[in-house]
Amino acid sequence: MKRVLSDIIGVLCIGVGLLLFPLPIPLGAIFIAFGCAVLIFTEKQVRDVVRELREKSKKVDKVTHWAQKHLPKEFSEKLKETEPKGDR
Repeated sequence: MKRVLSDIIGVLCIGVGLLLFPLPIPLGAIFIAFGCAVLIFTEKQVRDVVRELREKSKKVDKVTHWAQKHLPKEFSEKLKETEPKGDR
C-alpha cells in the first residue's frame, strides 16, 4: 500500500511539474525533481532509466551527482544506485 501511494505521489508531482514548467518561476522543476526522487526511491525500473540517462548525458550525471551529495541519506543511497556502471 505504501509503495502504491508513493508511486501515485511521484507521478502526480511530475505531472504538476510538467504543467507548471512553462512558468517563469522554476516551481515546475522543483515538482519534477521531487517526483523523480520519490520514484527513484521506490521503483527499480526508474533507477535503471536514470542510470541510462546518466550514462548518455554528462550533464544529467553531473546534476544527479550534485543532488546525491545534498539529499538526505536514504535518498542519496538510492541515487547512488543510479551511477553509471563504470563509476562504481
